[in-house]
Amino acid sequence: MGIKKTLIKNSFFNLGSYAYLLLAAFFSIPIILRSLGADVFGLYILVASIIPLASVLDLGLSNAVVREMSLPEIKKQDYIDVWRSSFMLYLLSGFLIALGVFVFLSLIPGYWSIFRLIDPKTLTYLSAIIPLTVLFNHVNTHLLNLPQARQRFEIYNLKTIIVGTGNTIITALVSLWTRNLGDLFLVQLIFHLTTFMLLVFYAKGIFPGWEFFPGLTGKTVSRLVRFGLKNFVGSFANQIEAQMSKYVIGASAPALAITAFSIPQNIILKGAGVVSQVATVIFPTSTSLLTKERLPKLKKLIWVVEGLTLVFGLVGVIGIYAFGNQFLLWWLKEEEVVRLAVPILKTLSFYFLLTSLTPIPGVILIGLNYPQIPSFFSVLTTVIEIVLLFYLVPTYHAAGAATAILVTTLITVPLFLLVFIKRFRSYEKSLL
Repeated sequence: MGIKKTLIKNSFFNLGSYAYLLLAAFFSIPIILRSLGADVFGLYILVASIIPLASVLDLGLSNAVVREMSLPEIKKQDYIDVWRSSFMLYLLSGFLIALGVFVFLSLIPGYWSIFRLIDPKTLTYLSAIIPLTVLFNHVNTHLLNLPQARQRFEIYNLKTIIVGTGNTIITALVSLWTRNLGDLFLVQLIFHLTTFMLLVFYAKGIFPGWEFFPGLTGKTVSRLVRFGLKNFVGSFANQIEAQMSKYVIGASAPALAITAFSIPQNIILKGAGVVSQVATVIFPTSTSLLTKERLPKLKKLIWVVEGLTLVFGLVGVIGIYAFGNQFLLWWLKEEEVVRLAVPILKTLSFYFLLTSLTPIPGVILIGLNYPQIPSFFSVLTTVIEIVLLFYLVPTYHAAGAATAILVTTLITVPLFLLVFIKRFRSYEKSLL
């Protein structure tokens, strides 16, 4: 299958499953909000954010593994060694991260007043369920590297469909029956386990017998970790940036402020996620195009996708300013939440416009073996944003968080794009 047809097919699977997730969240969020109430919903969002935050503590292995498996003419034994070493590293790091989450949930409620919204028994319940969810989510990331590298995005998107359904539609239905956060997260854990079993079945078809099981190969581990650590810093910083605002708000503002901030942030991140889904598809393909003969195809691909992304971002900003208030009122039917959320949504729309231009250059730089560049800018963005969050949130609460995010983006995104253009041109000249 040609490059164009492969990208169209894979983008269809990625964007189709993501569109399903958006639709499921669209119907589910108002139900969960009304069932739990605005304050408890804020706590639910805060606890739920632990799972994606923990998922990036993978030493950057995901991109390292996909890149290795996507390289042209990789030997079969090297392919097996990458798989087995990755499996072992994910298991070991997963157990350590789950233990850290357990300690966090055992200690932090004593210091944050927001956790008083639920009883001690539920807190104990959560301190067991969330670490288990983190562990299986972590191992599933390893299992998903295989279909991504093999460009089997119908398999890769199983997690989006299964876990996404559990986190949205099923959680919303269960919330009509119980307001207990432990029960809601237990349901979500079941869907992570289901995903794990299906991905194991797929992987065993590629790696039969002993080839499937975890193992360590010294040279492979060293290569993966060296590359991964360069990328890990950026991935971790990105997730800290996405989640830190909730924790700063939770520590210094009422629970309602988390809800008022998280709903518009969720809308914006879902929109930006559309571009990220395309970048996920392009990553293995772009790595295979980094040759003198095929580079013109990659350049054309970059210009087309970035142009469409810019148009997409502008439409988003205009739509939010024109219809944001009416949409939130119709969707949430919670006037107090909407009153606080609309200004935040408008501010974050410009953040969406800028950041949507960064995923494609990011994966191209990783393919060029420059993962440290996206990492550097991710860390820079996170540092600036955290400083601004601690300065603005205590006074302006959710609005202060949105302002901190936008100001940071106005500084770092243009610089990142300039560096990308310079590095790409340098690489192009090196091939002449």
